[in-house]
Amino acid sequence: MVTLNDLILQNPWWKRKRVPRVFLGRGRKEFWQKIKKYFPLRQALLIYGLRRTGKTTFFYQSIQRLILSGVVPEKILYFSFDEKEAFLKDVLALYELKVLQEAITEKTQLYLFLDEIQKLKDWQDQVKVIYDRYPKIKIFLSGSASINLRRGARESLAGRIFEFEFTPLSFAEFLEWKGVAIEKRKLDLYGKELKLLAKDYISKGGFPEIVEEKDEEIIRRYLKSSVLDKIVGQDLPLEFGLRDPEFLKTLVENFFSQPGMILNYDKLASDFQRSKTTVINYVFYLKYALLLREVRNFRPSLRLSSRKGRKIYPPNPAFCSVYLPGSMDIKKVLETAVGAFLGARYYYRNSFEVDFVLRKEDRVIPVEVKSGKAESYQIKKFLEKFGAKQGFIITEDYEEQRDRIRVLPFWKALALGRLV
Repeated sequence: MVTLNDLILQNPWWKRKRVPRVFLGRGRKEFWQKIKKYFPLRQALLIYGLRRTGKTTFFYQSIQRLILSGVVPEKILYFSFDEKEAFLKDVLALYELKVLQEAITEKTQLYLFLDEIQKLKDWQDQVKVIYDRYPKIKIFLSGSASINLRRGARESLAGRIFEFEFTPLSFAEFLEWKGVAIEKRKLDLYGKELKLLAKDYISKGGFPEIVEEKDEEIIRRYLKSSVLDKIVGQDLPLEFGLRDPEFLKTLVENFFSQPGMILNYDKLASDFQRSKTTVINYVFYLKYALLLREVRNFRPSLRLSSRKGRKIYPPNPAFCSVYLPGSMDIKKVLETAVGAFLGARYYYRNSFEVDFVLRKEDRVIPVEVKSGKAESYQIKKFLEKFGAKQGFIITEDYEEQRDRIRVLPFWKALALGRLV
């Protein structure tokens, strides 16, 4: 049962009149710029993402912003369901009785921050009751990516909620945290430094707590124990009551050790001696937990985009080396990094293959990834076949303009923040 002391411990600003500095961490300007215009709106805000990306820290920063804007600290309630089991109505009843010392009505302006909300049973129904009953309560929700979380938001809270994925640091944020300032118009001046920083960024995946870590073994162990093992060994088995959690770990190791492999359920079922249904379900869980990124075979019509021949990548290039440190193909790591950076949803394979295909309004843009010689044969064929006006070859450190094809080092693409 939740107690007043539980609430006091989780809400130190009621006494201190500010959020303790140790809770605030470093800023995430890019995410704040994206979400701030939604703060005054009636709808609840859901922030979801991988573990250890800084969702709770962002909540503390948001609370501090509210206090600095003039909101009375006691009008802000934070509760983490990761720390204590409780029903939402019981938390609010205790808060109403002991902290506000007045009844919460439809006119009461409050700010409610609910962390790790997916751990609250039937959370969407409990939140819906509060949302509908008290229109002046602004609700903020956070949680690790899960089917329970995202389905609950979209089905039970449709029209009442906006969703935002909280990702690891972008390269621009990584540079800012490193104290590195660059001029985008003069990137070649910083080429040597940016190449090293891009490699560092890929190895750490943008996870905030290891930005300054230098030991490669510590980085790998952090990613495995603090992120992957928590999701694969705890979150997913608990959410779905999985009977075979070891197989889930086996699938993750298999996919992460072979970035870009073709997803073949029959072969996986045969190789690992599991039923095809089990394989399909477990892959589905991993995708919803944001541990797999799927890339489909491109066809000009979205309706015709092939369901067969889908490629599977880790969502973050740093995960590539977790299970096979030092032995991963550099090209595959670079390919994973480029795909994640671009948010690529398509590749092309028919009589020839192109690593990624981007859709930009009415344009299609082929992108090849090369760790050695930057050959352009495949990409030229794509330009010719689909009448595309521009293509890119992403390399480790080579740059050139070849008619309609731009050859660009990955570090420069990262620093620019986009291709087109």
